Amino acid sequence: MNKSWHTGCCLFPKLLLVITILSGCSSVTVPSISLPKMPEITLMKNKATQSTPRALLSARIVNTDYTDQVPKMTVGKLIEYAERSFACECHRERFVKSWDKSSKGYVLSSNSEKFNTIYFSCETQEDEYTCFVNEIENATEPELSQRYFSGDDFIKTIYANGRVCKRQEPCEG
Repeated sequence: MNKSWHTGCCLFPKLLLVITILSGCSSVTVPSISLPKMPEITLMKNKATQSTPRALLSARIVNTDYTDQVPKMTVGKLIEYAERSFACECHRERFVKSWDKSSKGYVLSSNSEKFNTIYFSCETQEDEYTCFVNEIENATEPELSQRYFSGDDFIKTIYANGRVCKRQEPCEG
């Protein structure tokens, strides 16, 4: 027979006996170990973030005034076009300043002078998350009759300017 197997086989019951005897002793103390306090993780509960919330990336925009020139799209795709449009105008920061969760959906604060705040009313329809882009105040327009932009017009403008940059010269500096 293999001697090492035989030695290990006899050693195990002896070791088990020692552990059993020691576990009954009152003088054996087990050291306590304290773990560091872990930081609390919160998932977007009215906390602003620059990243587009995951739920919105694939949320369908349901504004109805679509044409052949403006396809139906998701909120994620709309933000992609907005970022391209903003970069085409030589802005140094991103279009999105922050996202906030609201009782009716989401609020986008932008770095654009023209579109400061954009409200998205969102809900689940037929197992699909959908959003409607609400009317937007044009902060650069002082005249009341020209101050408000429909969500449809916003989508058309962002799509047209984000799809193709008409700028021929490079941005300065």
